[in-house]
Amino acid sequence: MRLGGLILILCLFSKGYVYGNNESDSTKNLTKVHKKRQDKIPYYDRKGFVFSSDLFLPEPASFEFNTGYHFKHYASLTVGTGIQLHYFYFPLSNLFVPLYLRWSSEILKKRFTLLASLDMGYVFSISGTLSNDQSHTSSETEIVNTGGYYGSVSLGNKFYTKSKWSFVVCFQYQFKLLDITKTEHQAFPNSFSSTTRELRPIHTFGVSFRWGIR
Repeated sequence: MRLGGLILILCLFSKGYVYGNNESDSTKNLTKVHKKRQDKIPYYDRKGFVFSSDLFLPEPASFEFNTGYHFKHYASLTVGTGIQLHYFYFPLSNLFVPLYLRWSSEILKKRFTLLASLDMGYVFSISGTLSNDQSHTSSETEIVNTGGYYGSVSLGNKFYTKSKWSFVVCFQYQFKLLDITKTEHQAFPNSFSSTTRELRPIHTFGVSFRWGIR
């Protein structure tokens, strides 16, 4: 009897142990299958954080960085900043630091797709004071540019590599509404100062080259 009971206990323990191993193996197999399925999903159809660099030419010449979140293929929301140089718009030749939000949308669910993006934010002036000294008329004009509102619209093509990298070439329209303060000082024949303030729009077109992860 004792021998039979011992054999029965060993059989039950053996069945439970084998079942436990089978369950563990099944869980591992399901995890591997799920991981393989995730690996097969192309990067343009995955969610996750993104990072990109932008080069815009010719006016303003700018280099910027963007980082944010990618909501599968249809949209991403990022925050951007960098440096912008205006060199054609005298007396507004200036350096700007933009800070903006970018909403991007990919039209096609493919590695090569059309891309549209919208930027909205503000630009801060770095070298915002310019002086024009006219000694022969005993007058001096001071122009102060503190920055202003910023926006842009882009349309182009985006290409995903087989890894996490992507490349974009697009046409971009930029708009700035700059806060300009102009002060004129005159010493002769009568000393006086006059100050005027205006919001001056700046419209520029160019090509943007972007590359980054995802």
